Amino acid sequence: MSTAIATTAGDLRRLAGRALRHEARTPDALMVNIALPVIIMLLFVYVFGGAITTGSSGLAYVDFVVPAVLLMAGRVRRRADGREHLP
Repeated sequence: MSTAIATTAGDLRRLAGRALRHEARTPDALMVNIALPVIIMLLFVYVFGGAITTGSSGLAYVDFVVPAVLLMAGRVRRRADGREHLP
């Protein structure tokens, strides 16, 4: 079992290294990938956050925004890499 975990960890390390080398070659994409989620998060939490209620669930608005921003950032990244095509 531990060899499977070690193999998976090694594979993840190699994939992360490849992704970081790719990002180093395209600094504009790196800026967009970092800036876009931050800007959208600030916009939806601080600008629109007071105007939106979550009802009687007792959850804060930010609990709904964070997963949405993470998914959106992932989709933007996939489209930038060419792994996802427009419908």
